[in-house]
Amino acid sequence: MFYIHPIFQFLVTVLALHVFFLGWPRLRATFVGGRAFFRWKRHVFLGLISLIALMAGLIGGAGVTFYYWGGTGFTRMHYWIALGMIPLMLFGLISGLILDRNKGRSKRLAILHGLNNFILVIFAVIQIWTGLNVLRFFVM
Repeated sequence: MFYIHPIFQFLVTVLALHVFFLGWPRLRATFVGGRAFFRWKRHVFLGLISLIALMAGLIGGAGVTFYYWGGTGFTRMHYWIALGMIPLMLFGLISGLILDRNKGRSKRLAILHGLNNFILVIFAVIQIWTGLNVLRFFVM
């Protein structure tokens, strides 16, 4: 049971990295001006899946921790980073939906969305490292 969460989150993090790199040309073009080839629909579809899956994985990890250990927070850094990711995931989801509905209208929101999700992806990658430590110290 403990291994479902890390495998799921690792795969979702790989998907989130892919989604970020799909959005990178748009973010870069917004900063430097000009046009960029941007797979809008694919970025939106996979971004929605990855953000919802990251949130589901966070809830699943907290649920497994609570079920087996009687509470959350035992994993310290892994737990605190996950909590810090919640507002980033929510902002990424909401801003992405707004940007999808109003294509090309809000340059500032597009930049904030891209920077927010860049930080989120960095946190997700850090969570791989902290998650490996959780497995090593608490499970194995």
